[in-house]
Amino acid sequence: MSSEAGLCRSSWYFDPEWYLATYPDVAKAVEQGLFLNALHHYLTNSNPVAYSPNQWFSEAHYAQLYPDVAAIVADGGFRNGYEHFIRFGAREMRVPQTGVDLQAFAHHPGVQRKLRERHFRDIFALWVQSQSTLGVEEDIPDATAQQYQNLDLRRAETLIPSIVRAPLDFRLIRPAEVSVIIPVANQFLDTLSSLAALHANGAGTLDVIIVDAGSTDETAQIERFVKGIRVLRPSFRASSSEQVNLGVEAARAPIVLLIEPGTQPFPGTIRAALQAFKTPDIWAVGGQSLGLDGRVLEAGTVVWRDASTLRFGAGAKANEPTIGFCRQVDAISVGMLFCRRQKLAECGSIDQNCIGSEARLLSLCLALRQHGGKIVYDPSILDRTRPPTALPGDFLTRNQNWLRRRFSSLLSRHPMQGSSLFKARFASGVPTVLFLCDRLPHRSLGSPHLRRQDLVLALSQKGHHVTVFPIDGDVTDTVTTALDFPADIEIMNDSDITELSDFLRDRSGSFDMIWVSGSSALRRTATVLRAHAATLPELNIVLDLDGTGAEETYLRKRVGAVDDREQMLDDLDQELADAWMCQVLVTSHETEADSLRQLGYGNVRQLDQLPVTPLASTPGFSERSGILFALPVLDAGNAVHDGLNWFMLDVIQKLEGRLPPDATVLIAGQIGNDVDLTPYTRASLVEPLQSLVNMSALYRSRRILVDPSRVMSASAKEILEAAAAGLPAVLTETTRAQLNWEDGKDCVSGGFCDPDRFADAIVRLYQDQALWNEISNQSRHTVSETSKAIRFDQQLNAILALASGQDALPAQTHPPRMIRQNKPAGPIAPAPIRLQPRKISDTPTPAPIPDDEDHGDVASAKTLAPRVGISLPLSEL
Repeated sequence: MSSEAGLCRSSWYFDPEWYLATYPDVAKAVEQGLFLNALHHYLTNSNPVAYSPNQWFSEAHYAQLYPDVAAIVADGGFRNGYEHFIRFGAREMRVPQTGVDLQAFAHHPGVQRKLRERHFRDIFALWVQSQSTLGVEEDIPDATAQQYQNLDLRRAETLIPSIVRAPLDFRLIRPAEVSVIIPVANQFLDTLSSLAALHANGAGTLDVIIVDAGSTDETAQIERFVKGIRVLRPSFRASSSEQVNLGVEAARAPIVLLIEPGTQPFPGTIRAALQAFKTPDIWAVGGQSLGLDGRVLEAGTVVWRDASTLRFGAGAKANEPTIGFCRQVDAISVGMLFCRRQKLAECGSIDQNCIGSEARLLSLCLALRQHGGKIVYDPSILDRTRPPTALPGDFLTRNQNWLRRRFSSLLSRHPMQGSSLFKARFASGVPTVLFLCDRLPHRSLGSPHLRRQDLVLALSQKGHHVTVFPIDGDVTDTVTTALDFPADIEIMNDSDITELSDFLRDRSGSFDMIWVSGSSALRRTATVLRAHAATLPELNIVLDLDGTGAEETYLRKRVGAVDDREQMLDDLDQELADAWMCQVLVTSHETEADSLRQLGYGNVRQLDQLPVTPLASTPGFSERSGILFALPVLDAGNAVHDGLNWFMLDVIQKLEGRLPPDATVLIAGQIGNDVDLTPYTRASLVEPLQSLVNMSALYRSRRILVDPSRVMSASAKEILEAAAAGLPAVLTETTRAQLNWEDGKDCVSGGFCDPDRFADAIVRLYQDQALWNEISNQSRHTVSETSKAIRFDQQLNAILALASGQDALPAQTHPPRMIRQNKPAGPIAPAPIRLQPRKISDTPTPAPIPDDEDHGDVASAKTLAPRVGISLPLSEL
């Protein structure tokens, strides 16, 4: 370490200037050469607890606040308190100094997003940076628009030698799919850059038409550089609009692409645009138009009622969540516009009363819409171009007045300027839905996220625009997101609950419905939703439960032989403390719906799992082998983990010697980052964990599926997907009842907390080919019945109608229920998974109390210590 190395600050964790100013003795020692610099002193001094590294951490304060840490430091476990804080305390959000509240700071808007982006090691480093005048990155001045344009022209110049030697070839190899019309006038380099970009998009199907208005530069000899294009040179002095009209008249392909010289489509853009035209009522398509600096120039244009316009997304980064999805728009005014040639001809010629390319495209889009067509913005259609030429104010006023007169009927239904921009960005007027969920429901996460993804897709297919807001946020994974969600879903995958308040404020009045997925999501967002009540729809708030914590707690107590549904109803009532905000409560099975009705809720609707399309053919009994556990274990101690743990400890040992050697168990579901299942693989029947699995292939290759879940409050979608692939299942009685399946027909029931019965069911289904065939065929038929798809659609329609107030409120079938004030004490078996190692007391454990005994006289201070579980005082439950 050199003496100069520690003079400048190089880390958020140590401030050398503050250190030397705070400790003059250190500065003196450095001057005397006893230490190289401040950092050298801090790391090597003989009394490390006497020095703090920066103003935001105090050794004395930390030791006083956490005496257990101070004791470890005194014993030599850590060099000082700061070592403990950096290694563990910052992640635990302990208090490093008076006035530094990391827990409160973690709830500031944008903080969690920055932590997810991993530019900072922990929240303490982010705190220090937020209090510092130092920037994270050095500010680099941006280039001017003219400099970017000069660089783009220089790039086009570099193409000339190679194009002269090997001209661009646009000769058709099959009938043209797109006719490209480029009006030019002395713009050779711009034209050349556009042609080169078009050539990279697949030249053999492009009918390129250049309409030259008397160029005197190299454009007059463009045929020397390009083969297979058509150049139209009108005999009169043609305006830009007249040039485009001439090109449209000469076009041969069913789709026409209008671009200005210099516009450069990205690779794959034309293919993406052609995909959009598969829908007949889409007459024109455009996309993200980027400036030469890489920033968005336009992602669809909003046309207000007075014909004034706003380029939506201008200045944003490409593919930001607010512009990264397909939608119908008022117009496309910058960059490329793809149109159906026939519809373009039906709407008349290009408007010659508009001045400038931007107004020309606006007029064309409004004309197409006035004749009944749709204009679609697709973010996968990308181009880069220079901004449109700025027009004088009187020209802009003239364009606006003309458009307002020409399209007065159409514009009368547009929003007025000043209305919600996020509502106005949609031209179709489709209902918009805000979908709130804990996490972005990727398919790889498994249940319950599979159901949530199904609901997002179902709402979208019904014509709703869906905005998904995950309140826990996530690391942006554009590839997985693109694979899991269609292009017309808006995914706010870089946001979290700390930004929900600002999000609702910015989107004021832009949502017609709010769909809250899960009671925990409602509990966590209720305060924010109430604070922004004026910005939310008056009705149309839906709470989709799909399992509740109260039901899971009830089932966990049943594991301990305590069946107290009254207590479950009390717990459920408290869990739904904010449900009064919602117009509909949605359940996934009848038992859950009945519990809500017993609490007095009349606005309850059931929504089954979305039916699964069966495979055309599936492998038979003899072509399969092995046992599959497909459910995800995302959190330690959750309901799935409980069932897997019970299966591994109590069931699998009863399978030893009863199955053939190929009957091994594969744990294939997603495993959370904080979950360790490797100890289970020590069992002889369990295969090693696999990092990557193809669940669809496993459904077709394994012989049986097992779901040993005892305390899950809603069934998993994986069971239905397996059944559709012909994979029969052994289920607990809990899951079988939730699915309303018949034992011995749709599945084989393994009972409830009955290891012997569950093991016997596995052995029977694995070895009895006749039974396997019967259940495989019946379950495959059950999950794919046409009537189930119709029922799902009807259920969803009923939910939407009730939420919006279209349907009359149903009568309450149960009177309001009072919560019991005096809860009876009794022996309760807690969660069967031990979340944290805990030493069981040496005092004798009270003997289990038979079910027929009166539990009311049991002392509330007693503690149960089950063989596998957490020890909790009964008075805490």
